[in-house]
Amino acid sequence: MTPIIGTTGRRIVIATIATAGYSTDHAYMLSESARRWGVQLLVTESTLKWRDFFWNKIIAFQRELRRIAGEYDTLIYLDAGDTIIVRDPREADATFASTGAGVLAGAEVNCWPWRSFAGQIKSPHAQKFINAGAWMADAGSVDALFEALIDASIDLSNHPAENGQTSVNDDQVCWNELNRQRHPLITLDWQSRVFLNVTCESAGGVIFGTPIKSVFGDGLPVFVHGPTPKNSLLQRAWNEFTQP
Repeated sequence: MTPIIGTTGRRIVIATIATAGYSTDHAYMLSESARRWGVQLLVTESTLKWRDFFWNKIIAFQRELRRIAGEYDTLIYLDAGDTIIVRDPREADATFASTGAGVLAGAEVNCWPWRSFAGQIKSPHAQKFINAGAWMADAGSVDALFEALIDASIDLSNHPAENGQTSVNDDQVCWNELNRQRHPLITLDWQSRVFLNVTCESAGGVIFGTPIKSVFGDGLPVFVHGPTPKNSLLQRAWNEFTQP
């Protein structure tokens, strides 16, 4: 693993999770876009089996990151199968530093998977819910973040499942509990300055059928994340940024 150096001089590691048996074709867009920007991805959990979103994206991922503690200043996490890099990721460093946050989380308009949280998360912004598929943190906040997510899972363990998901099998439930608490570690990227979540036909000001570049101009986000590789918006973004 070789960190990249951000515009503020900090060492940045971009990590993802690809468990045993994970198809390399499924992660093609992320790995190819990383190659285009000269980024070496840290691929974790390659010898582990997939259990569920909570165990792999919190418990096992925390263990993997503890092994490289001290080797980076900023961590960027991206889901393997449905995220692409559309701008130089080194530029995310300055934007992150300007927020003063310990953790910058990608935001979206959908409250998923627990829709009962929708009315409990107060914000004037449309993108007020966390999507745990793309986020970044300074090294000193990473372990504290995972411990807070584990605490949230315990606090909500008696809550009934919604959309088949509970606090002990879904990481995003725990992220949005911290969001609901307005946890001091976390800042939402509600303007999509770094992360754009294209999880519906209108997200981050991007309307279906409109070129992303024309909406964002010079303020283009660095990472675009969608729910599946076949998502039409994610595929459109991929086509838009890889064509000459």
